[in-house]
Amino acid sequence: MAYAKCNNTTHANLTKINNVPKATIAKVNNVGVPASGATRWAIASIDQWISWANAADIDDQDTWENNAYRLESQSSDTLDIAYGLDHSNGNAKWMMTGLGGSDEIRYDGNNDITDESAWTSVNTSDGGRKIRIIYGVGDGESDSSSGSSETRASCWLAVGRNTANNIYVHRSVDSGANWTAINLDGITNVVGGSSDDWIRGIASDGQGTWMLGSKGNLVISTDSGISWSFLIQPTGNGTHLIRDIVYTNNTWVVVTKQGADLHVSTCAASTKANMDASGDWSTSTHIVDTGGTNDLNGNAIPDSVEAAGASGNVVVMDGVNTQAFTVDGKTIAMQGTRQSIPLTETPANCIATDGTTWLIGCGGTGDKGDICRSTDNGANWALIVENINASGVTPIMSIAPNVVLPL
Repeated sequence: MAYAKCNNTTHANLTKINNVPKATIAKVNNVGVPASGATRWAIASIDQWISWANAADIDDQDTWENNAYRLESQSSDTLDIAYGLDHSNGNAKWMMTGLGGSDEIRYDGNNDITDESAWTSVNTSDGGRKIRIIYGVGDGESDSSSGSSETRASCWLAVGRNTANNIYVHRSVDSGANWTAINLDGITNVVGGSSDDWIRGIASDGQGTWMLGSKGNLVISTDSGISWSFLIQPTGNGTHLIRDIVYTNNTWVVVTKQGADLHVSTCAASTKANMDASGDWSTSTHIVDTGGTNDLNGNAIPDSVEAAGASGNVVVMDGVNTQAFTVDGKTIAMQGTRQSIPLTETPANCIATDGTTWLIGCGGTGDKGDICRSTDNGANWALIVENINASGVTPIMSIAPNVVLPL
């Protein structure tokens, strides 16, 4: 038995119960935590196309095609779409990033992705485009690491392609209306300019601590993104390139590339002082299946290497294959064999989970879009939608459920 609502708020939209972050709660009044199933999913395709489907209809191609609409009539890449909550009323909030001229962040101003209303564009004016955008809950507690007492607030962060001496995190605490640029230039080991330096991985623990990766460096904020500092090079003395970061089961999970291999390192969630030494982190583990022979391709397109996690289960993909594993602090256990993604349009670009369903979005330039699904934490995959064709060309660049991370 699991609870459906607490204080008349559904589990998917809860952030805290009695001031305790949802991610750390196992039971409420001796009733278990439900699977974090989404009620709606959204996809972002190239050229500013958005579509959505209710959870019951994610395997219906007509639904995705009929619900598709375009944010702006221009040819530009779409990079990420994410779900969070509106700071003013707690309602659903969707944001996306893309290469739309100078307006690289867009948000749905009326909290309703289904009505095809105009989205609001934001120009961050930093010369770099945003690869990732993510919402994180703060615990409302006070933190003084930035030099003055700050409240760890819920916020949106956007990161991505750096330029020399312009390594920005953009932060919003008013649901996208205004963004503060935080320059990471000068932080130990963090530089800008090369595509290896771009920030591809970022995650929140749902309490106000964030981590992001630039090259082989982990950078941490303990005050909801206000201030940042170098934490550690978790593997390879900085030679491993960080491709993604996930937080699940009170564990930080960092996926890195070394040569043609993908690796994972983990650390039990703790204070900054207890996560800044090599002994705090697991030994770098080569992502190889339980047979010990099949691994993932670290030389895949960098943006095709992504991970998703829920309840200690993590799935990493390389654009063609996936590998599942579980994490618990410094313990990593590979689960089963490497799985081929049953796509017809290549590559696989994105992966997301709501805790029960895992979806992968596929398609390259000039392609239509595929969606693949797993209901067993990435052990098996099935093609559920083939060749989405809302606009002639609709490769899926990003996919997200309407649940608040982490899971």
